[in-house]
Amino acid sequence: MVTRDPSILVAHSEKTVLPKLEFFHSIGMPPHDIALVTSRTPRILRCSLENCIIPFYGYLKNLLQSDEKAITVLKQARNFFLQVGLRQLPPNVAILKKYGVNESIISSLTVHYPESLMMRSDDLVKIVNRVIELGMDVSKYVFVRAINVLHCMSKSTWEARKNAYHKWGWSESDIHMAFSIQPECMRLSEKKLMSVMEFCVNEMNCEAKAIARHPTVLLYSLEKRIMPRCRVVKLLMVKGLIEGPYNLVSLLVMTDKTFSERFVMKYDSIPGLLDVYHGKLSLQDLGIDSSELAKAKLV
Repeated sequence: MVTRDPSILVAHSEKTVLPKLEFFHSIGMPPHDIALVTSRTPRILRCSLENCIIPFYGYLKNLLQSDEKAITVLKQARNFFLQVGLRQLPPNVAILKKYGVNESIISSLTVHYPESLMMRSDDLVKIVNRVIELGMDVSKYVFVRAINVLHCMSKSTWEARKNAYHKWGWSESDIHMAFSIQPECMRLSEKKLMSVMEFCVNEMNCEAKAIARHPTVLLYSLEKRIMPRCRVVKLLMVKGLIEGPYNLVSLLVMTDKTFSERFVMKYDSIPGLLDVYHGKLSLQDLGIDSSELAKAKLV
């Protein structure tokens, strides 16, 4: 706290600091959350309680219709929240309503990505127009995530991710489709993006464009989830123990327990299967060549 704001040491404990702590306690903020907020953003203790903190909290409570949600936003507060919150939130909320965004979607954006509503209003208009041009439905929760992604990305980063997907044969429409399904696919590092595509397309013989239809695949851990699950299923298909093709997404979204029960424990007597699942062996280590793998389709 002192490192972030040394001037807190000279703040009057009873007149300046204590009233804020008492207010946070009065609205139901647990002690550990009070400690978190004040240590992360100590300047909040020097903001005006009457002119800044209380009005900001009151606006949030009225907007979200919930003390709990308002506290959730307050816990994320940074210095600029309190400086621009009351100035930017009302006009930005009005802009979203003008575009037909319903209250539940606005509430979700405020609670989960409050920084996205602290931007300049003209910038918000540009982002909303861009999201709509990319085919997003303002009534869906994915709209909220798209706003946040575009708010956090520079144009150069967006273009770099587009170019990375183009290298795998994705068209503009493929990229727009993937973004409309899973906006976070555009925020992945190029290294992460390329490694997942490399494995799924080159080793698992999955069509690159199929991943555009199921971009959630790109967000999973390659080493902990994608590789072991795909290799196990491919092994079982090559052995003729299960019939394909299998949907890649359905395999990856299963819980660990469900996947293990359906594809691992049931066939744990198959030589090498457990080692493949735990990443100790590759399919090539078991003597399975690329032509056999190509016949075992994941779509």
